[in-house]
Amino acid sequence: MEKSDAPFHISPSFLLEEFGADPHGLLLIPFLAGWVLVYIHCYRTGGIEAFARSSSVHQAHAIIVCALSAISLYRDDDEKFSESIPILFSTSYFVMDFVDCLIRIDGMFLVHAMTALALGCCAYVSGPFRVVRLMSRGYMVEMSNIQLHRWKRTKTRKDFAILVAVFTATRIIYLPAFILREVADIIGMRTVVFGILLLLQCLQIGWWVKMVDMLLCYKTKVGKMEDTLYSTESAQEKKKL
Repeated sequence: MEKSDAPFHISPSFLLEEFGADPHGLLLIPFLAGWVLVYIHCYRTGGIEAFARSSSVHQAHAIIVCALSAISLYRDDDEKFSESIPILFSTSYFVMDFVDCLIRIDGMFLVHAMTALALGCCAYVSGPFRVVRLMSRGYMVEMSNIQLHRWKRTKTRKDFAILVAVFTATRIIYLPAFILREVADIIGMRTVVFGILLLLQCLQIGWWVKMVDMLLCYKTKVGKMEDTLYSTESAQEKKKL
């Protein structure tokens, strides 16, 4: 694919213009309303940490966005299935995730939510990205989150080993290759979008190193090892200790 020579830019007004022109743009409203209701339910039943710690909520997002992305890639035609659908669904989730991270003062996941939102917005308004269904390809890394939340329920070494394997395949091998092959080829490496992707990849590598270290010293008896992966302990909780 030839690299696009057009300068890539995004602004609130441009984003709103693209949103208004998109026949599927209004899907953002029910998607976002749904995630707000999920957050409210979690908060009312489990408090401030409930949304972040709900494996079923995050696993549901991962399963649905992977399914929507698979359909988008299979159809490969906006007349049959728009690329906007997985983008709007996942972006609405990360809006709520961003708000949750602000409330809990969770810096690491706040950065993750910001990068996910920025990438979603950039892909939504970029013609070249939409043509190659860039986000549908990128969202497939969420397969690792499906296994992550399975392991969080079972805490078995077998499930954790599978998680490390899936995470390595999707986020350590596939994602960097995807960034260099698809993104750099379209817009080049000296762009804000490429910088955001590099920041995201640094987070992935940090998590991966932590996971490998955990796997090497994992205690086979379920429940013996503290769940430190993707820690969601808030600054408010730390102050109480």
